[in-house]
Amino acid sequence: MLTPLGVQVIDVRIGRRRLEVDLKSDLDPRVVSEALRSWAELEYLSVLGPPIELDEAEALSRAIRLFNDERFWEAHEVLEGLWRTQVGPEKEVLSGLIKLSAAYVHLQKGRPDRYMGLLRASLKHLTASGLEEYQGIHVSQLRNIVSEILGLGEPRYITLPEKRIYRGWPQSGENDDLPGRQG
Repeated sequence: MLTPLGVQVIDVRIGRRRLEVDLKSDLDPRVVSEALRSWAELEYLSVLGPPIELDEAEALSRAIRLFNDERFWEAHEVLEGLWRTQVGPEKEVLSGLIKLSAAYVHLQKGRPDRYMGLLRASLKHLTASGLEEYQGIHVSQLRNIVSEILGLGEPRYITLPEKRIYRGWPQSGENDDLPGRQG
């Protein structure tokens, strides 16, 4: 269906809520969107572009919302942008959150061994930070949850606490790719 249009499938992740497909195309996103809609319901379409400039609290809030919506790859990307600007314990916590997001990406790809390995790496970073709390995330509680999952030896989905940032109504085009936003 997409091959005649010159669209390449780069990656596929199967989550509990949706099938995520990364595509590469030189076409206008609207053309790709229409082709996809003829095949199945399309919840959202995110188009990669230059990173959106967000302050630390906004970026973390966005990453948490994406993680809790099981959009782990996108959460990973937002966290990575934030990680680049940090040092010390905060950078360790972010490394732990990045590894945690990556673990769930691998779970969606059907790789439970990689999931467990990344959970162990996440726990290592969360522990090394020495922080009990970071920007509204109870790091100590998260360490306990990850430890419990590792102890069980079975994958479990988790959610992170949301820290809401209220700045008034979103501007046109802002958060268009988030669920629930009608455009």
